[in-house]
Amino acid sequence: MNMTETREPRVCDIILAQLGGGGLRGAVCYCGGRNLVGSDRSRAGECHGSRFAAGGLIEESTEGFLRFKVNGKRNETWLMHISLELSDTYTVYLQAINKKMEILWTEKREDVYCDEVKDVVETMYDEAIRKYNGGFINLD
Repeated sequence: MNMTETREPRVCDIILAQLGGGGLRGAVCYCGGRNLVGSDRSRAGECHGSRFAAGGLIEESTEGFLRFKVNGKRNETWLMHISLELSDTYTVYLQAINKKMEILWTEKREDVYCDEVKDVVETMYDEAIRKYNGGFINLD
C-alpha cells in the first residue's frame, strides 16, 4: 500500500468505535472486555447471517463480527458477540460457557441499529449480572 491509498475500515473496527472505542467510556471497558476477536466476512461471502455452531456457540456472521470476553460469574466464561447482519443491523449475543465448553445460557437482541449498540451491550450486561450472578461482578 502506498501513501495515497486508503484502507476501508474493517467491520470489527467500526463495531468497536460504535461501542465507544476501547477507552474508559466504551462499552467494552464497562463490561470488563478483553481478548477481542473480529472478522470482516464469513467464508467466501456465504449469505446466511449469524448462526450457531454444533455446540451452541455463535459461529459467524455474513458481514462481520466482534467478540470478546466480559466479566461474569466465577468458573464460567461470558462472551459478548456482536454480528453485523445483511439488513445492516446488529445482532448482539451474550453467552455463558462452563469449563466443559457447555452453553449455560444465551441472551440475544436482534435488529439493533448502530446508534443503539453501545446501550444495548451495556444493558444486556447489566441484566445478565443481575439475573445470573445476583448483581455481583466478579473481577477475577
